[in-house]
This record gives sequence, C-alpha cells and structure tokens, in this order.
Amino acid sequence: MNRNTALLVALVLLSSSAIPISVSAEGSESRDPPTVKIGFLVPSTGPIAVYGPGFSAAGDIAEDHINAMQSQYNFEIVEVDSACDGSQGASAAQSLVDAGVVAAAGAACSGASMGANSVLSYYGIPQVSYASTNPGLSDDSSYPGFMRVVPSDAMQGHALSYALNQTGDTYPAIVHVNDYYGSGLADAFTDAHGSSNICSQLWYDEFEHADDDDFSDEVYSLMGDGCDSVVMVSYGQDGAALVEELRDWGFTGSIVGGDGIAEGGWPDNYFDYPSEANGVHAVKPVYPGPQTNLQTAFDYECSQDSDCDS
Repeated sequence: MNRNTALLVALVLLSSSAIPISVSAEGSESRDPPTVKIGFLVPSTGPIAVYGPGFSAAGDIAEDHINAMQSQYNFEIVEVDSACDGSQGASAAQSLVDAGVVAAAGAACSGASMGANSVLSYYGIPQVSYASTNPGLSDDSSYPGFMRVVPSDAMQGHALSYALNQTGDTYPAIVHVNDYYGSGLADAFTDAHGSSNICSQLWYDEFEHADDDDFSDEVYSLMGDGCDSVVMVSYGQDGAALVEELRDWGFTGSIVGGDGIAEGGWPDNYFDYPSEANGVHAVKPVYPGPQTNLQTAFDYECSQDSDCDS
C-alpha cells in the first residue's frame, strides 16, 4: 500500500469526525467527554488482505489526531473486516450499526462498499470510501449517503486507453479481476478505446487467484487470439502473477495496468524476479496541491510505522 492511499484513509476518518453528532456521555462522571464511534471497513481478509495492516495503521494515526485536535468528544474507531466482498461488507456494516457508529469510512473494494451501503443507508449512516472507484457508485439514488475521496473509474478508463495508444499497440486483450472494480474499469476502458478495437476480454475469479498464481489458461487464450497487447485490471499480487505468466510464454506486446498495480514497491513486493516488471505501464489518479501541515505530520508518523509505510 502506498502512503498516498494511507493518507486518504486518515483524511476520510478525520473528516468523518466533523459530521454533526448527537450523543450522550458514556463516562462515569459528567465531566468525561462523550464517546463518538466511527466505523472503519478494512479488507483484513480476502484478495487484498495484504493492504489491511496498512489501512489499520493509518486508522490508528487518524484516531490519535482526531482526539488530539479537540477535547469535546472521545472519538473511537470501530474496525470491521469487509473482506473485499459484498456480502461480508453488508455483514460488517450491520456490526457497525449494532456498535452505534455515527459514520463509516470505507470500504476499500467497490463491491464491499456497495454491500455496506445497503445497510448503512437504511439506517441513515453516512459512508465515505477511501478507495472504491466503480462508476456505478456515483448514482446517489442507488447508493444514498455514499461519498468517496477517489475519482470514478470512468475517468481511469480514458487514461488506460491513452497510455496504451502511447505504446503504439492498438489491439489489446483485457484481462480483469471479476469484481465490481475489475468489471467497472474494464467496461470504462472498452467505452474509451472502442469495443471494435478489443481483441478479447478475459476475466478471472479474485478469490481463486488469491491462492493460485497460474494464469496459463488466460495467457494461452489471448496469445491464440493474436492480441498485440494486454490491458489488465488487477490487484498487486494477481497482477504480478499474470505478468510473470506472460513473460514465461514469451509474450512481447505492451502491458498496461490500472491503479491496482501502480505503487512504487510493486515489483519488489510481488515478483520473484522484479526485473520482469520492466516495461509494464500503469496509470493512477494524481492528487495535485501543496503539501499541508496535516499531510506532513501524517507522512512522518506513517514512516515510523512499518505497516503504514510498507
């Protein structure tokens, strides 16, 4: 997990503390500040569980800052496992409701955010995601009370098409994880690049490849179709396994990935031989703007925590 993503987690939790609240004191004495609970949906298990410790560490930093900034309330972050899964996201959200949260940060995966929203919106609990990018989440009638601090993949689809065009290759296979993130970004790329310019589209099960790094079936298929390039929508671990399989089969076309692989430590963290990532292109959102005091403070504290800084 890169530090920018961790910072988004912290900012979402900090902003959640500004939501108007009405609580009664839970302390044993009247002078004790009332406790306000903020839910935190984290993928502690599932296909992107590798990022869970970093998200949790960022949440701990945010909780410390929220409480250091004021003394009227005692903010408590209640963390639950959303598992990058819609059903688990809904169950986790119900746990947050039962715990009495006034707002929720998360989830990370789009499907988990959708599942969580079905519960949180029913109870009128606002939800702010730090990483869910599926274009469908922009529909406030389908997902009332949902907000996010990352852009929709409708824009990233155009960026992927542009990046591919810069390579000189034009007839790609799309290989994507079969979840709301993967399907949404694959569709956005197809819309931007043109369906007639797509060689083939292949999907794989996210949970199957969480433990199995064999992409031989997918690579055999796309090479047989004569595709001159690959656009992949994946997470870090499965994306590395796919690239390694392409190298093993002698694929020489361009490889372009989305923000799921666009982190500085991707080659070293996920490849047996990091040099196999050479030549892979990736796109991700950029967050321009001056360095703030909050970001400076967070960067320092994150650098002191091995989970946050990993």
